[in-house]
Amino acid sequence: MLVEQDLLLKCQKGDQSAYSTLYKTCAPYVFTIVKNYFSEDHDRKDVLQEIFAHIFTSLENFDQNKGSFKSWISRIAVHQCINVLRKNNRLNIVYTMEIMEDIEYDTLETLEKFTVKDLEKMLMDMPDGYKTIFYYPSSKNTHIKKSAKC
Repeated sequence: MLVEQDLLLKCQKGDQSAYSTLYKTCAPYVFTIVKNYFSEDHDRKDVLQEIFAHIFTSLENFDQNKGSFKSWISRIAVHQCINVLRKNNRLNIVYTMEIMEDIEYDTLETLEKFTVKDLEKMLMDMPDGYKTIFYYPSSKNTHIKKSAKC
């Protein structure tokens, strides 16, 4: 996803066709991030709309000297997803233990049988607040304590 500087300048000046081009260029990438946090399609669309509203109203805050446009919108998308989950109280995780009698999960052999697709399906089946920690960005600036607060 390459966004040219002149497109951003046109957006900052209020050019509607530039906004449309920016949306069409960036929406698939942002939607991929949103899918990691929300399982319901209507939630995904609502959050995507909120993210782009935030991006469009904050374009003057983007500083290319601090990083790429892609990383800037990634941070906005992740923070907006987490804020929506918090606002809707979906990050308040209740710890419960269910006994699953029909599944053996206590042996290393059983764990080794899981494929990447199995793990992806398990993540997708988790409630929204539960899977957030798996998708929280990890970088040099993100500490384990910060991630654990999710």
